[in-house]
Amino acid sequence: MCLDTRTNKTVAIKEMEIYEPEDLEVYQTEVSVHRSIVHPNIAKFIDAFAEKDNYYIVLEYCSGGDLEKLIKQRKRTKKFFTEEELTKLYTQLADALFYLHQDRRILHRDIKS
Repeated sequence: MCLDTRTNKTVAIKEMEIYEPEDLEVYQTEVSVHRSIVHPNIAKFIDAFAEKDNYYIVLEYCSGGDLEKLIKQRKRTKKFFTEEELTKLYTQLADALFYLHQDRRILHRDIKS
């Protein structure tokens, strides 16, 4: 989490090390895909840049955290999801995946909880 000084908004930054020149090509391909994705349930792409031996992808910051964090918090506090909450979560996930797979023909290979 960082502050974008141009917009004064909080953003998320994905940091990746550049080990080989080919890594940069892979990261730039990821950026071109991210740039094309516009969906309410997928973090928006903002910017990307290389600096020294790292490549950074700047994305919209989702203040509610991610699903894994929510699941762990609920487990810790023993406040289980209601059927309504689960339905909403699954609907958002399915909608985002449908958009990627069917509408954009993008296969997401790193889906986490």
